[in-house]
Amino acid sequence: MINAAIYGANGLTGSELAKILSQHPRVGKLYLAARKAIFDLPNHVSSINLKLGEIQIPSDVDVVFCCLGTTLKKAGSVEKFREVDHQAVLELGNRATQNGVKTMVVISSIGANSKSSNYYIRTKGETDEELLKLNIPSLYIVRPSLIEGKRIEKRFMEKMASMILKPFKIIFIGVLRKYKPIKASSLAHVMAYLAFNGHQNNIIESEEIHNIAQHIENA
Repeated sequence: MINAAIYGANGLTGSELAKILSQHPRVGKLYLAARKAIFDLPNHVSSINLKLGEIQIPSDVDVVFCCLGTTLKKAGSVEKFREVDHQAVLELGNRATQNGVKTMVVISSIGANSKSSNYYIRTKGETDEELLKLNIPSLYIVRPSLIEGKRIEKRFMEKMASMILKPFKIIFIGVLRKYKPIKASSLAHVMAYLAFNGHQNNIIESEEIHNIAQHIENA
């Protein structure tokens, strides 16, 4: 049995991951870290407050899942965006290292590149590079394309992108397969799979995410 913690547990992918792990036979205790308290939880699941700059990881946690992330529009400024998608993620990674956490699975983004001219993509790339420098035995950074699902908050551009791409899903084959959107529930299953089964690579690109998701569905 392992004890796990999900940071960003009330987000789109985090909430899907919480559903999976709360029923997983290999999970002992499960901690859900979110800015807003989560109620009506099973006995083995606890809600912990998520406060940026003061992130804590329970001492008995073996696996950390990082689902922290926002958008430039929602954050309101590049500084606030970086506070969540870079500083908070690295703070969590450092806490994991200090606590001797063995496994960490992190959501990044397709195309993450520290040299990109796009601020969002560059920030994701910088964060990934810094995480890889930490002493976490099993670190898996997933880089999905557009994540589909029902969000509590409305993200207009993501909704529009999903509507535009939906009729063309059949063309996402070959070199274009990596751009195929993925359901939040499928991504959550992939993250859980990586935590329990591992992978030969630290960075899991979009196409490989789809391969693992297909493997899980066919199992």
